[in-house]
Amino acid sequence: MALALVTGCFTGPSDNAGFGSIQDLAQLDGVYRNLGDSGNSQARVLLSEIIWPEDTSLPHKSIDAIEVREIAAGTLIVNALRRGVVIKEDTFVEGVNFTLQSGRIRLKHGMSFPNDNIAGAAYTQIDMGIDKRGQGKYRESGAFIGVALLIPVALAGSSDVRFERLHD
Repeated sequence: MALALVTGCFTGPSDNAGFGSIQDLAQLDGVYRNLGDSGNSQARVLLSEIIWPEDTSLPHKSIDAIEVREIAAGTLIVNALRRGVVIKEDTFVEGVNFTLQSGRIRLKHGMSFPNDNIAGAAYTQIDMGIDKRGQGKYRESGAFIGVALLIPVALAGSSDVRFERLHD
């Protein structure tokens, strides 16, 4: 007898809008609320944690907003703001820190191969940009196909988060 598990999970804000297409990084210029709307009140997603995932000294929970500005072709300056004061600033360069693909900023994509009791391949992709309404948008998606404990498994899912654009 062969059993198979196939499942998918897709989450996002209640009025989730699709990605808009970024043609010029200046379209991202603006100030965005740090706390995102994932459609799940239990899941706290902070834009600062996406931008600076390795910075454990940054007080992510106290950051109110993230300011994004294109300062030169292909170069973004990003500021973390707490009560209007810059507490962290970084510069990100296209081709070094991110790629622009299909009108979105691609932060990560790639394959991995789990081990132990699982045999197969997993794919992960992380994109950021603006939605069709001009709000900030983040999507993490992934898929896995393989065998877990001798059971064929196929999983796929994505999670969208909206970051409100407070002003340009």
